[in-house]
Amino acid sequence: MIMMAALLLCGGSTVIGSGAQAKGVCSDALGGEPAVPLAMARIVGPSPRSYFVLSESPKTPDCPSTAAQCRARAFVVPGDDLVVVGGPVAGFRCAVYRSASGAETTGFLPEAALAISRDVEIKPEAFVGEWRRDDEASITLALAKGGRAITVDGAATYGGSDPERVKRGDVNAGELSGTVEPQGNSLALGDGYDGVGAPMPTDNFDCRARLRLFGRYLAVEDNSACGGMNVTFSGFYTRTK
Repeated sequence: MIMMAALLLCGGSTVIGSGAQAKGVCSDALGGEPAVPLAMARIVGPSPRSYFVLSESPKTPDCPSTAAQCRARAFVVPGDDLVVVGGPVAGFRCAVYRSASGAETTGFLPEAALAISRDVEIKPEAFVGEWRRDDEASITLALAKGGRAITVDGAATYGGSDPERVKRGDVNAGELSGTVEPQGNSLALGDGYDGVGAPMPTDNFDCRARLRLFGRYLAVEDNSACGGMNVTFSGFYTRTK
């Protein structure tokens, strides 16, 4: 279980999986560069505590590094649940951890503390379950008839957790639906979309989304066309059932 005094939120425009990550910024968003794929990793030490490390910023120009000022308060321990990591940056990897309650921590972790999981065959039933990002996005995945394809049923809102917006009726909503066969650990939704790269906007504003399974994590990216203004399914989900 992760130990932390506060959640670490690293700012900046660079994202996990992005080639621009070499600039030293690890944010809490998903990237789509196929050259730097996401992967699962387990915490293996060698220290009893592996502290998250801050990103480069005007206040921390020398980060990420082993300098004391770069060490965040949050840490993970050997035997901890899996994290999802991006590409290597100067001996570190941008990482995301979600607790059982759904609290999310993002930051750099030392490569020496990580054992990257090998690719394994993923059966369709591994996707099955009810997945939750937060109070405004959830996705249900079920086996379709025949057991080879997955039926996707998702709902998301923007403003649904804001009582004032709810009172005004100012809540935007979106849906994610379809039945597709997995390609490895990935589900691709949207006509003509193969899921190889990140889903991009289309001329006809079709909804496209990529759902990738990493053990206890479901990494979701959409093209911001799956609902009303500001509605997005993008983010990391964990299974609730």
